[in-house]
Parts: sequence; structure tokens; C-alpha cells
Amino acid sequence: MKQRCVSTSTVEAEYIALSTSVKQQLWLQNALNELHIDIPAAALNTDNNGSIDLTNNPRISDKSKRIDIR
Repeated sequence: MKQRCVSTSTVEAEYIALSTSVKQQLWLQNALNELHIDIPAAALNTDNNGSIDLTNNPRISDKSKRIDIR
């Protein structure tokens, strides 16, 4: 799947990809719950330290301001 926006850094690209993945995962879990299909909770992993740090501490700076607006 292609990103629909342009990112200026690897951290921003990874963070946007994680955000999109979480949205899709939540949609799928909700759809399956409505069909009364129980599935175990899934974990989402990444290996990018910058995006992990940004996820754990969502601070607003010049570099992360565009991510916050999205």
C-alpha cells in the first residue's frame, strides 16, 4: 500500500505507516466482533527507534508538527 502523503524523514514515514496499520487493525477487529468472531488481540511491532520514541512520548516539535496535524 502506498502512503498518501510525503514524509520528510524516516521517523515520520514509519510513524505514518504505524498509524495507518493501527487504523486498519482496529477496523478489522471491530468488523469481526460484529460478526461474533473472536480473535486474540494482535501486537504491532516496529524496529525504528525514532518512531517508537515518538509513540511513547508524543512531543510537538518542528519535526513532528506535520505528523500531529495529520
